[in-house]
Amino acid sequence: MMEELPHQEVIFETDCKGLVDQLASGRNNISECGILLNHIRQLLNLHPRFSYKFVSRRANSMAHNLAHYSRENPNYKFSFHHVLTCIQTIISMEMS
Repeated sequence: MMEELPHQEVIFETDCKGLVDQLASGRNNISECGILLNHIRQLLNLHPRFSYKFVSRRANSMAHNLAHYSRENPNYKFSFHHVLTCIQTIISMEMS
């Protein structure tokens, strides 16, 4: 999936501190999860302009809400303009 992204620089944000810590540690882990972590590290090494960082769940709530909305409404087609309106609504709600 990462290879198909059309952007030159991508930052992956997650609210999973354990994932960020494991990726940053560089330690070899032979568990199923470790195999996946190693694969992620390899992909990140192939794409040096891709990075990851931890964001708090509160800071990530907008992305969480949008993802939740898309899961609840899988057949709903919306335009880019609708997404912007949706984001503006969420930001307004979070600021109040």
